[in-house]
Formats: sequence, structure tokens, C-alpha cells
Amino acid sequence: MRVLVPLLLLAIAAEAQPPAVRDFRRLRKLRDDIASQYASLREQEEFALKPREEKLLIAFGKGEKKFEGKTLDGEGVLSVILKWDEVLRDPPTEAGKRVLGELPNVLFERYAKPIEIPKDRKEVALKLCDGLDSDSIHVRFASFEALKRIYRTPSGFMYVVDMPKKDRQDAIKSWRNYVRKQK
Repeated sequence: MRVLVPLLLLAIAAEAQPPAVRDFRRLRKLRDDIASQYASLREQEEFALKPREEKLLIAFGKGEKKFEGKTLDGEGVLSVILKWDEVLRDPPTEAGKRVLGELPNVLFERYAKPIEIPKDRKEVALKLCDGLDSDSIHVRFASFEALKRIYRTPSGFMYVVDMPKKDRQDAIKSWRNYVRKQK
């Protein structure tokens, strides 16, 4: 019994809360606040270091209506990204790879997930069909993946990314016809 009393007193002292003081924060809460603020500032800094085209894709993915004072739409985003030098290089730069890797996901979120089909889906898909005929295999791959995800077509109309230019024309034509028939 004598051992329990000191232990009980220690436990009570450990759980004791200081009196309510204005602007008082527990050290644990202070650490959490500092960590979240640090993470937020670090994220902002990383975003600021990204190239303009990657920022454009991120803004479009978030559903923003304007970017750098201009209206943001899918066709405009694709026009910029599919003609970007960083993407057209062989091999693309790290930023180009990130953008091409994220492009199908962003387009899937914008054009395949919503209940109501966006009005510009057909124009975006036709722009992606243009990307299927690009000289860059990386652009062709990203365009193909985006089309398959938007229209949920696993076969891809017999299109193969590394086909020679003349061999892929029939598959591209099939894609265009399919897109034109959709809403």
C-alpha cells in the first residue's frame, strides 16, 4: 500500500494541467503547428520551382478557371503541354516526364469521373488523337493512356505506341471516328 500512494501522486502530477493562461499552448501542439506550417511553406516553395507548364497542369487538375489571367480549358492545356520542348525531347526532362505521367490522371479526373460529361471532352480527345501521331514516343504514350482512361477502352483500337508512322494511321483514324461518335 505504501508503494501505491507515491505512484498515485506521481500519476496525478504527470496529468496535471497548468492553469488556463491566455495564449498558452502545449509544447506538443506548438510542435504540430510548426511542422504543418513548415510543410505548407515547403510545398509552396516546391510549387514555385516547377516549370510553368507543370503549374498549368496542376491548376487545371485542381479545377481552377484561370491561370495567369487567362481562361483555363482542356484544349488550351493540351496545346501547351503537347508542344512543350521539355516533353518533345528524347528522352524528356524530369519535369517533362512528371507532366506526361500526370496528364492521363488529370484528364481522367476531369473528363471520365464526373456524372455530367464536360462539354469540351470531344475537343480534348481529338487533341489527344493528334498526340497519337506525334514524333515523340512519350507524347504518344501519354495521349494513348489518356484516351484509354477517358473513354475506358482497354483495347485501344489496335493502336501500339511504338508502331511506325504509316502503320498507326488506321488505328488513329479508328480513334478519331470513335471520339466523334461520342457525346
